[in-house]
This record gives sequence, structure tokens and C-alpha cells, in this order.
Amino acid sequence: MIRATPNRLDRRSYACGIGRLLVAAILICSGAAAAQDEPAWPVQGTLFGKNDKQSKDVSGIACNSPAGFPRSCLLVDDESQGAQIVIVQDGEIVAGQVVPLIDDRYDDELLELDGEGVAFADGFFYVIGSHGHPRDKDNDLDPVKDQRKIEASIKANSRVIRVRIDPAALDRDGKLTATPESSAPPSWESSSRTRQRCGLSLVSGWRRTD
Repeated sequence: MIRATPNRLDRRSYACGIGRLLVAAILICSGAAAAQDEPAWPVQGTLFGKNDKQSKDVSGIACNSPAGFPRSCLLVDDESQGAQIVIVQDGEIVAGQVVPLIDDRYDDELLELDGEGVAFADGFFYVIGSHGHPRDKDNDLDPVKDQRKIEASIKANSRVIRVRIDPAALDRDGKLTATPESSAPPSWESSSRTRQRCGLSLVSGWRRTD
């Protein structure tokens, strides 16, 4: 379990998050065939991705409760600078407000957070970036000439961001009446009992079906 305090976040939190990513990947792979037999839940509204266009692949989603409806959740698309609130109802998903997380730019070009996963614990959502080299499928980036751009991109996505959304400030459509709190997590403290304290509250690799 991720244990947060007002002054610090145990290092076990980070290790738990990585462990959850691995466990989630295993569960997704093993349950892919079964999931194909489940009916798709419709999405009310728009899930946003790059340049405020409709998202097709969501990298991570976590909810403030492991069971019951409705559930308030936060999801990330890896081509955006923020996260989006969604309300999970029994049989449908309501797309809510986008929560900006970074505003990094390079030569007036928006740089992606490249969010890859979300977890929830003790009243906070945790969003993790890819911590990696920017996308370059066509090999357009030159490691020498584009070094500053590459470094700026890596800086933008090498983050873990903690977000607190006040349930009292959230309506049934996922709209906020108050600004959510976001910051880097506090310092970490090592523990030899990390695995025993880890629970599963993170799901990655969620995809639209329409």
C-alpha cells in the first residue's frame, strides 16, 4: 500500500507503483481473451488526447475506490500534458474535466508528460511519466543537433505527480468546482518490506473500443 503523510512519501510507494505496473501488465495479458467477451461500456463525452483531440489509447487509470458505483477516477493519455477525470458508472463511463499537470515547452512546442500509469492511495492520485527518450519512430532527432530538445522532453516526462481532488468539489459529470492540488511527491524512505505492503490499485493499457 502507498502510505502518504503530509511531509513525506515512503520510498516503498515508488517501488509499489513499479510493482503494480508489472502486476497490471500480467493481469491484462492473461485476461485479454476473457475481456473480449465482455460488452464494451459506452463513454459519455470525449476522452482527450494529443492537441485536445479524441484519445484512442489511454495509458493508465485509477479510481478512488476499488468497488462500487459511481467511482471517481483519473486517467492519462501518453500524448497529453495532463490527466482527465472520469466517473465510472455501472455500465458506462462519463468523461469529465481535464486536469493540467505540466506546461513544458520547447521553442513554443508543447512537450508531453507521456503519462504511463496512475495509482491511488490515501486520498491522492499518483501519475507517472515515461522517464524516457521522446518518440522518434522516423529517426528525425539528431542526438547532437537536437540534444537540447531531447533533454527538455526527457525533463518533461521524468516526473511523478501527486494530485488531490476534493470529492466535495466534484460533480456527477466529473466537473470541478475548485482547483485540484498537484505537486511532486515528498521524499522517499526505503523499506525491506515493500512487497508485503503493496496492494493493487493501478491499471494500465486501457483502450477505447469505438
